[in-house]
Amino acid sequence: MMNMINMMNSRGRLSTVSFVCAFACVANEGPIDEQGENAGGRNSCVDSSTVMTADEVSPLGFAAAEIIATASGSHDSPIFWTAGTHDGPIDIEVRPESGEGTLTVTIAHEGGEIRYVDSEPAPSDENTNDGSWAECPDRVEIDVHVSARTGGGALDESFETTLEAKMPRHATFTYEVDLDALSGSFQVENGNPDIEVGQANLEVGVSEFGIHGSLSGQLSMSGDGWVGVGFVGYATFPRETPFCVSSEIPIPFDAAFDGFSAADALALIHQATGLRLTWEGKSMDAGLLLAAAYDGRDVCVAVDDSESEAGRLRFGGSVTLVTDDARVDAELPVEFTAMAGPDGALHQTSVQTVASYGNLVPVDEMEQRFGRFGVDLSGFDLGGVDFAGAFVDSEVAGSQDGHLVVLGGHAPMCSDEPGAPCEGVSYEEVAYATWSNAGG
Repeated sequence: MMNMINMMNSRGRLSTVSFVCAFACVANEGPIDEQGENAGGRNSCVDSSTVMTADEVSPLGFAAAEIIATASGSHDSPIFWTAGTHDGPIDIEVRPESGEGTLTVTIAHEGGEIRYVDSEPAPSDENTNDGSWAECPDRVEIDVHVSARTGGGALDESFETTLEAKMPRHATFTYEVDLDALSGSFQVENGNPDIEVGQANLEVGVSEFGIHGSLSGQLSMSGDGWVGVGFVGYATFPRETPFCVSSEIPIPFDAAFDGFSAADALALIHQATGLRLTWEGKSMDAGLLLAAAYDGRDVCVAVDDSESEAGRLRFGGSVTLVTDDARVDAELPVEFTAMAGPDGALHQTSVQTVASYGNLVPVDEMEQRFGRFGVDLSGFDLGGVDFAGAFVDSEVAGSQDGHLVVLGGHAPMCSDEPGAPCEGVSYEEVAYATWSNAGG
């Protein structure tokens, strides 16, 4: 049996290759469907469709004409092809394109059917779960004609497919690509005869800001009493390493998708004045200068989350912290989140270091990686920092606040003997501080 290889990352984005349960192992108790699950219906939905006209307003509050206006026409994007995947049993090459290329997707509604789909989890039966966890979103569907062409000729496809939309400003489609029936020259070279290369999936999202998505393929393998199914990435667009997840779309830094932009979110942070940092258990209080910067990756706006999350912005960057007593002088990688208030305007920008407790570094690298905090970490093998805070448009004392934690960790002493148990890293909060504005 093979080991797990490059699982999906923490936010669910497909990595170069991912297999589940040691190469997606499931008991071979029935046929495997196209999604890699035993036929019989896990995560199944019951759909009820109602045919609509383009101008008819759906129960979701928008008409298909709005989606057609957003999606129609030609959309150009950079596309980034993988250099091949050679990891464990996987020996995959893609040809003829490599590196960065160009992709043009053209979408046209040529009178295809328009439907509103009410979707509910399937009722339980003896072969399935109760369906309560299934993702079964209501949506508007539009049958369209699409062409997808890359600059190097790998894709030169023309096909009919269905746009799906849960909101008027973003739609998606997935096209199952038969590698034996391509018009383009795309090829997958498989160096392992024990692995079968299946269909490819072209997944595309389209909004007023352009297209985004990926081309990936299905791999399968079987043995005595088990079947494995996994996926390998062939290309992504418009970024080589997407930051946004499936429920988000990438937008420019200064673009206001729903009343405010990421630039507005950072400006809200920079409005904060009179910040002070106080170390817990010590009579140490100092003025705090805090600055925020954007790291240039995608700005992601939530489009398929719950109503309370819709329009939320998420993007990466850094914060610089300097105290007037010279104890703290640091720069930390963080993730920013911006939320709207009831009126739709920007209400709050939050900031948080990512996976602080899981990303400790050797103590002798602490200052180089994060900066100076005036905290003694002698006796520890590892060090790290957890920082968080929230900012609103107010000068009331305490309306901007958060914490700063300096962490110390001990690396486990593990045996080289295969299979020997090994405890994980232990850590403790060596110093804890809170910060807030004094008001004005």
